[in-house]
Amino acid sequence: MVQYRVRPESLGEVAQMLRSVVATFDGHISETDAAVRNVVDTAWKGEDATAFQSTWGEFQASSAVLRGVLESLAVRLMSAETAYHGNETSLGGAFADTRSQLTPQTARDKAGLSDRVTADEQRAEAVWTDLEEDRT
Repeated sequence: MVQYRVRPESLGEVAQMLRSVVATFDGHISETDAAVRNVVDTAWKGEDATAFQSTWGEFQASSAVLRGVLESLAVRLMSAETAYHGNETSLGGAFADTRSQLTPQTARDKAGLSDRVTADEQRAEAVWTDLEEDRT
């Protein structure tokens, strides 16, 4: 049997944190890119500057992949939060519906059941008596 325990709101909270990280990350990348362009384009020229600029381009591509992964995780967490809330609502509603349909009843509340049980007990006693007589 599969068991899970989750507070759906936690998933949404983590998703929001990831989105906040993405926003901060985007801001830092943008600021750093502006600084790199100012240095490489104006104050730094030559082979080393060209090599650095190439490596910086690779970093930006990798950072775009990382950003996509973080955003994907946030979206998946939000979807999971929604799904778990839906499951809880469905299960809670199903149990509530079942409870409202059930009413406690004793055997005496059922018409005729007590009489049938008594008759069956008498028949069982008669069969038992017959078996005892056959053995003797």
